[in-house]
Amino acid sequence: LLGRIFLDRKMWDQSIECYLNAEKYGGNGAAVMYALGVAYANRGEERVSDTDFAKAEEYYRKSLDKKPGYDDALYGLGLLMYYHRDGRDEGLKLVTELALKNPAYYSARFAMARLNYENGDLQRSLQIYQQLQQDLDRLPDSAAINEYRKQCSDNIARVTTELTIR
Repeated sequence: LLGRIFLDRKMWDQSIECYLNAEKYGGNGAAVMYALGVAYANRGEERVSDTDFAKAEEYYRKSLDKKPGYDDALYGLGLLMYYHRDGRDEGLKLVTELALKNPAYYSARFAMARLNYENGDLQRSLQIYQQLQQDLDRLPDSAAINEYRKQCSDNIARVTTELTIR
């Protein structure tokens, strides 16, 4: 519980310490491993630390060993591999796998579109955003869904413009 509070407050060192203590005393389930992955990844981002990124990868993988298919761990590992671990292909594969397995995991679908965009596959990126937009339009209004719709619409406009210029 304390580790989660520190994680929510972006107090990475304290969160890591709490979760490492939990692990030491037998609290080594998938959620603890995932939380350590998140804390190390975020601390690595702040400190630009490859050591922390390596630890984040280790803990995301441990989480997935304990609970294969754990959506949040797949998502975290996918982004970590793509952006910080010289694993762009693996990162895209993990995020794509998650988005196809769980289409309601909208962050993964946005990430899949973004990673395709960053790989230069603008047409694929546009297709993903357009399908996501159609799916979002079927959902009832809420603040989160409306924000997703806006982001999707903005991304479709940007990618369409870039494809037109090419």
